[in-house]
Amino acid sequence: DAELLKPLEAPGFNPHFSPDGKQIVYQRYIAGQWDLWRLDIENRTQYALTGPPYNDREPTYTLDGSIVFVSDRAGSFDVWTLDPTSNDLSLLTTQPSNASFPSMSELGDLTYVSQHGDTWTLKVLTTQGVFTNVYTSRHPLHAPSWRPGGGALLFNELLQPNESSLMMLIFGDTPVLKDLTTIENVPEFRVAWVSSAEFLYTAHRHIWRRGLTSTQGHPLILPEGVSRDTGTR
Repeated sequence: DAELLKPLEAPGFNPHFSPDGKQIVYQRYIAGQWDLWRLDIENRTQYALTGPPYNDREPTYTLDGSIVFVSDRAGSFDVWTLDPTSNDLSLLTTQPSNASFPSMSELGDLTYVSQHGDTWTLKVLTTQGVFTNVYTSRHPLHAPSWRPGGGALLFNELLQPNESSLMMLIFGDTPVLKDLTTIENVPEFRVAWVSSAEFLYTAHRHIWRRGLTSTQGHPLILPEGVSRDTGTR
């Protein structure tokens, strides 16, 4: 059963669990801008981590409990880290483009989408400080997410208006790109990994559960009034 943790009085997006599972960080839209908020799961309290005048969005936790996010506080949208204990901020990227959806692997490698004009690039910043372009497209790219243990990324590619695909990039001597889409439209939200071989994603107002080697997804949470016996794809 799904449980409501906390009603939001303003739009909230991109929730992500802390490594210990006790907090959720997310972005919230208030007074014309995005800020980062944190929800304490045990006592159901929520409070702001950032505030005006900057837009801060698309947060995700790293394994050490820091929060990686994008912000326009340096002019364009760059990738930053926030220590939620000390509130110290660090700038990770200063590329001449707008960054979105950062994701940190268990090994400390950072991936994010870089948009420059009508070109979208999936970039990786290694722990050695080296930038690598791993995938470039003329179509919008969204929400890359490292597979637990590394070695692969899942992300969203908008191939044509209102028709997004779920893609997987497998690293090796030569990166391999696979289209995992079995439903014609997958919204540009980050997947949630259940394990290194299974993940959750949204499509057609459903939450689906699927394995990397499977060609079918199974509906996990359905909207009210929709029967679970409607079938799978």
